[in-house]
Amino acid sequence: MNQPHLLRTAALIVLPFMLLPGAFWLAVNAPGPVPASGWQPGVIWALRLFYFGGAFVGWRAGRPHWFYPWLGFAVYAAVAILLQITFLITDWGDGPLMILLGLILLPAAFAPYFAAALWLGWRRSQRQLAAYTVFPHAGLTIPLFILVTGGQSPGDLSGVFLSAVAGAAIATLYWYPLSTFAQGETNWIRTAVLYGGVILTHTLFFIGLGYLNDVGRVRDILVMLIALVSLGWVILSGPLLLPPLVQLLLRALKAERAIGYLGKKVGQVLPALTTAVTRFKDYFDPPASKRAGDYPPKSEENMSEETVAATVADTRKPAGPNVDRLYKLSITILAAMAVILVALYAGRAAVYKIHEFERGLHLRGGRFLGVQMPGWHIQVPLVDTVIIVKVNERLGYVERIAAMTSDNVTMDVSLQYTYRVTDPQRFALAVDDPERIVFEFVQGRLRDVINTKAMTGVMNQRTEMNLEIMQELEEKEGQYGVEFITVQIQSASPPTEVLSAIKDRMVAVQRQEQAEAEAAQQRTVADAQFYAAQKEAEAHAYRITTTAAAEAEQIQLTTEAQQLAVRAILSELEGKGALAEKYIDYLIAVELKENSKWILGAGAEPILELRPSVEE
Repeated sequence: MNQPHLLRTAALIVLPFMLLPGAFWLAVNAPGPVPASGWQPGVIWALRLFYFGGAFVGWRAGRPHWFYPWLGFAVYAAVAILLQITFLITDWGDGPLMILLGLILLPAAFAPYFAAALWLGWRRSQRQLAAYTVFPHAGLTIPLFILVTGGQSPGDLSGVFLSAVAGAAIATLYWYPLSTFAQGETNWIRTAVLYGGVILTHTLFFIGLGYLNDVGRVRDILVMLIALVSLGWVILSGPLLLPPLVQLLLRALKAERAIGYLGKKVGQVLPALTTAVTRFKDYFDPPASKRAGDYPPKSEENMSEETVAATVADTRKPAGPNVDRLYKLSITILAAMAVILVALYAGRAAVYKIHEFERGLHLRGGRFLGVQMPGWHIQVPLVDTVIIVKVNERLGYVERIAAMTSDNVTMDVSLQYTYRVTDPQRFALAVDDPERIVFEFVQGRLRDVINTKAMTGVMNQRTEMNLEIMQELEEKEGQYGVEFITVQIQSASPPTEVLSAIKDRMVAVQRQEQAEAEAAQQRTVADAQFYAAQKEAEAHAYRITTTAAAEAEQIQLTTEAQQLAVRAILSELEGKGALAEKYIDYLIAVELKENSKWILGAGAEPILELRPSVEE
């Protein structure tokens, strides 16, 4: 095969593998306006159409080397479509009928894989090529499964890319002229390339995800890797083992002639199946030339791509004894895998580890042997039983239980408690459901303490109640193999009805106190007003009395002064003649004219003036 054809073939082999990480990248990077819920299924269906189209083009081109990887991816796409249809159907209901239908449809979804394995591997000479076809299934199991289920994430892209590159390299190396590495037949080396490629692709997938960087999970990751590689080898061995098993079954049922006749009729109706019918017929009735060992001189390894495309598959040289050895190798590998899995299971069941916060109860045949401390231990599988009991501190809750107080009030009480296991044997073996027993025990002690307290004491004396509950628990904790550390009442309140009545009573008392305070205030104000009025009346009376006394004294003084003044005037005018008498008469006339009132004494002398004073 010349250089351009080699490059073209290698590129067409690598292309379906590299489409897988490309589809992953597109699925997790949806364009802004496009919703991810519609973008991801579109990418997946576009990838499937690419695989179907590539397989169809390769079929029309005469099935060259690059046709088989495309066919493998197309078969997986068909399986994925049938699985999605199966899941959609089974999601319609949960009844027994749907479960039975799911059990029927689930194996049927893998029909494309079984059909490809039987069709490609029906003849012994083609079984290694059939295993090469399903190599993408075996080497890229997880990436293809993630793409089908729609669980893509940006963190998976590096693992998918590395595994796809490794798968493409292995698929290309399969067709490399291996005579440069080994002399003679190359079937053994190609088989080792395929099975080793499964290990390489899965390992690179885990490396790309960064799982191997977590030293603490190396053992778990190795177990997962071994399980995936084993599954990949089973998928890869399907075309090697399934066709001979079906042929053996047909011989046992003596149905080969009927199947051959049916295949001949189908081939007449569907010319596209003529080649498959010929393979089936030649297996049970090979041509005379092949019986005599007259094989074509050319082998597939030495033919160019154009020759392979133009040559009918029946003219290819069968592997002869090498295929028998390949078949035996597959049986040996599967047997070794089974032995390895059994050994891993037995080792996992026999060796176990107890952590620092655990204790192990070792039972043999149901009889207790002893308590095992932290570290690695060995047991006899299927005979010994180890019950792991955690001895670190545990937290428990008693959520709002109803408890009656001593004054017949129902209270809703919540409690939190912590404890640890001190006797694993008694805790796990002496009682059934120990955690439930501890819970019921704490709940009972809580009710007992509440029954001895009044409602106000329950609400206001939580510290004393915590101590009483702890004392009650300590008396019985050895019976269950535990030690109580803390007990704390979280809440204590009456029921809603009682709480409403208490609130109503408190409101009534508050209103009564408010009314009494207002009445007392009003009485105080009235007393103050009365006292002020009384004092004001006393002051007014005192003022009136004082004023009257002062006025009386003033009148008296004024009268005396006037009397003295009149006497003085009269004494001065007495004996002064007629003029003086006239003046005296004038003064009397003036006084009478001004309505003066006088009390005249003997001799007509004024004694007291009764006219009101000017101030009044």
